[in-house]
Amino acid sequence: MSGFLGQGNPIELLEIDDPTAVADTGFLFTDDVAARTELHYLNDNGDKVQITSGTGLNVPAGAPTNAEYVVLTANAVLSDERVLTATASISVSDAGAGLAVTLDVLPAGVDHGGLGGLPDDDHTQYALLAGRSGGQILVGGVDASDPLTFRATANGTDGPIIFQTDPTTERMRILPTGEVQVGGTFGTSFNVAFALQMRGSINDRRGMFIENLNAGNVAKASLHMNSNNTTFECGATSSAFSTVDGLAASQAFVRSNISGGVFNIVQRGTGTIRFTVNSGERMRVIHTNNTLQGNGGMKLEGGAGADTLTLSGGASAASIIAVGIGSELIAFYGVAATARPAAYTQTFATATRTHAARTAPAGGGGSGADGTTFNGAECDALVADQQNTAAVLNQLLDDLQLQGLSQ
Repeated sequence: MSGFLGQGNPIELLEIDDPTAVADTGFLFTDDVAARTELHYLNDNGDKVQITSGTGLNVPAGAPTNAEYVVLTANAVLSDERVLTATASISVSDAGAGLAVTLDVLPAGVDHGGLGGLPDDDHTQYALLAGRSGGQILVGGVDASDPLTFRATANGTDGPIIFQTDPTTERMRILPTGEVQVGGTFGTSFNVAFALQMRGSINDRRGMFIENLNAGNVAKASLHMNSNNTTFECGATSSAFSTVDGLAASQAFVRSNISGGVFNIVQRGTGTIRFTVNSGERMRVIHTNNTLQGNGGMKLEGGAGADTLTLSGGASAASIIAVGIGSELIAFYGVAATARPAAYTQTFATATRTHAARTAPAGGGGSGADGTTFNGAECDALVADQQNTAAVLNQLLDDLQLQGLSQ
């Protein structure tokens, strides 16, 4: 080192390529770096540090251009040094002299409840249980046939699944026993004998609506119920429905789909079953005396063609009346319906339902009991009248027997 110590006198440091470390001694020196003389420092361990670089301080590679450093002013005094201490949530890594000190956040040491902004809805890919503005869509999967499963509880004892349209209005509930309740607030014990229960309390229509918008030849909308292979169906067919299973196009129907089964229409107690067409009552079944009553008269037909209408006294009894509408056929007491007998020719002007006692004598050509005398011609005429009367009566009996009114 050469130069002069004192005010206005510079200190001259000679370049030293490889200075030797001295115990308990540190010294400044200069050395050539890229054809420039730069200031260095050597400690007693032989560690060499470049202090200047060009026209400024030597900043280690990788440090950000906007990094802040401790700047000492004239006559500044350093206080006790600060120590970077690692915690459960922050790690401190020192890359060595002249390199960076790295701070990392340790996720395992961060308490999620202590984070700021937790109420914010920052993750729209997840369902927000408290509700999200604009609504939410839940998707079960992304592959074909992936399911979406709702489970009431993780406990082994089943609980209900409840659907609400607002915080206080229940619209549907699936009970732990599998029944579905629709249309109101239900208790878990409400009529659990029925798999589907519907309830309403408004002054309007309430029920189940089933619609099929297709107009195909087998399209229909119907409700099926099955109990131990006995099926009940009610519904409506499309306008282009092809006749099948006894159904036709544009037809509303109620039927039982099991051969040999029984179709019951039941009114409990002493009520009446009414049949209405176009808002007008046409017929009713009254419990008193098992009465079938028409409104303004009644017409029974066996069919549209030459079909037979049969009225029977019971399942095991012969038919009482059999009527063939199309061909004007009728019969009684089990006899097959037959055509109406031909008309009788009536030439006698007087008719009576009184059968008088015989007045003619017992034999021709004699005197009657009242003393009247008949000649042979008169007796022959009287016999002819009697024979005609007998023939007419015999024909009448034949006709009555033909239609079952006589034996």
